[in-house]
Amino acid sequence: MGPEATVHFLRLLVEMTPARRDQDHVPVVVVSDPRVPDRSEHILRGGPDPVPAMVRGLRLLEAAGVDLVVIPCVTAHAFLERLRGAVSVPIMDILEEAALAVEAIGASRVGVLATDGALASGVVESRMERVGAELVLPERQDRVMEAIYRIKAGEKEGPRRALLEEARSMLERGAEVILAGCTEVPLVLSRSDVPMVDPMEEAARAVLREFGYPVPGPRGVGPAGRRPTS
Repeated sequence: MGPEATVHFLRLLVEMTPARRDQDHVPVVVVSDPRVPDRSEHILRGGPDPVPAMVRGLRLLEAAGVDLVVIPCVTAHAFLERLRGAVSVPIMDILEEAALAVEAIGASRVGVLATDGALASGVVESRMERVGAELVLPERQDRVMEAIYRIKAGEKEGPRRALLEEARSMLERGAEVILAGCTEVPLVLSRSDVPMVDPMEEAARAVLREFGYPVPGPRGVGPAGRRPTS
């Protein structure tokens, strides 16, 4: 769906794997199909249903013999139960992994940078509620959505400034950590000083745990976005 977000997830998985040679890495099969209809457009305005296209991709992965599927798109998780019902291969809930990271650092107020569709669907709020965390929303969600689409269009610096300002505003209003509630967000904020939980990073950790690899570091983030040392 988001090709660059998919590449970001794969990069995280490769970098986090304690490998000394090619053969030590996790075998991966990728279906990157940006033709999947816009998830927010469907949720908000009844646009084309993205599920049939996502199911086609899932069935390709299933036919390839994968043991686990990761979808590096947060808004797509609004359709997770429909997707799980269409195939037999397990599909990870990357928002659930992010919620566990929020719980691990003891955050009770989470600022969220997400698409309009993800927020409207309640998928982010429901995962945070499970770990007792309250959402702090941007002052200008329209600005967040514009930045996300500009990142998809290949822009970086302008969207980075906009998202940083909204993130810092939420931190000033009591958020203890920022959730990258759209997988485009880490593409511009992963190296910032904002304390951030990235669902894709937590998903990469979960993949390593699932396949018996040593997992580097604990869940969650430390001051200025850095992970605490163990």
